[in-house]
Amino acid sequence: MKHRLAFALPPMLLLGACVTPVEKPVYYTLSVQAQPSATPTDLGPLIVGPVQVPQMLDRPRIVMRLNPQRVTFSDHAQWAGSLEEEIQGALANNLALRLGSEQVSLHPRLAQTPDAWRLRVQVLDLSGAPGDSARLHASWVLFNESARDRKTTQTEDLSRPVSGPGVDGLVGAYSALVAELAEIIAAQLRAGLR
Repeated sequence: MKHRLAFALPPMLLLGACVTPVEKPVYYTLSVQAQPSATPTDLGPLIVGPVQVPQMLDRPRIVMRLNPQRVTFSDHAQWAGSLEEEIQGALANNLALRLGSEQVSLHPRLAQTPDAWRLRVQVLDLSGAPGDSARLHASWVLFNESARDRKTTQTEDLSRPVSGPGVDGLVGAYSALVAELAEIIAAQLRAGLR
């Protein structure tokens, strides 16, 4: 019995030496982009959401576009939460900064507030590649429950170069694109939808 174990042990040691360590996932979140303090706007409550993303993007692993017809999913880079919630939270926080308002909240909170502004967003594309560019293509609807005639619907197709290295740079570009969308929406609110 001792001799059999002696012959079986060396191959097992060789197999153990061939196993590569498994790389742990790296988790990402969208960040709020710094903005000088805005003059507070008195528009009342703003409820952000829901935000919808295509099924292709609705997964933990970060999607990277290789060319117009081909995407890949990162082996290790993942969203810390659902992409819908990441975009919704970053958009709400960026809007609060740009509007100087403490009355910006996430859907479904304040769902029964009849005089609230509501923002619904449908992301059509959020893609890019490290070292290349990032794109955010989204349709959004902004309306007030108490005045249905005060409504705007727009589609934005935003892009920017990815300036930092790797997935960190790509996610940084995504954060900047969400902040740019927030600035467009905030300008629309300040321009007279009140």
